[in-house]
Amino acid sequence: MKKTIVIFYSLQNNCEFIADYICDKLNCDKHKIELKKGLKKDSFSKFVVGGMQAIFKINPKLLDYKIDFDKYDNVVIGSPVWGGNLSSPMRSLLNQEKIKDKNVFLYCCYAGDEGKLFEETEKILSGNRIKFEMGFKEPLKNKEDFSDKIGKFLEEIQNT
Repeated sequence: MKKTIVIFYSLQNNCEFIADYICDKLNCDKHKIELKKGLKKDSFSKFVVGGMQAIFKINPKLLDYKIDFDKYDNVVIGSPVWGGNLSSPMRSLLNQEKIKDKNVFLYCCYAGDEGKLFEETEKILSGNRIKFEMGFKEPLKNKEDFSDKIGKFLEEIQNT
């Protein structure tokens, strides 16, 4: 299998749950994106601030990180859906990194629906090969639905 990294942002631990599962099964690298000024996980303001950042395409500052994308053939990207869009922390990363010529696998976690997350992410990642996309509705609450779907996602990565 090609060298793979899972990059994700997770406020409610849903995207992290999936990232941990993928990395456990595929023995690949993992990196969690974090904000310099984090959102409070258990407050209503996360919806207001996070939703506004996503809708208005604001790129908040991230904690320093080091990822050498040249080492990887496959990049798995996980983001929650905020205001029907890609989360602002993940948008910040993708806009600063300019990832090119990779096999990309996208997943999102949501409470309502996937919104325009995949469409928006595909535009940011033009110049890559988007291989597969999958949304998971509240995987920590819907583990049966998660287990029904994750196998297909893993299979797509392994077959690339």
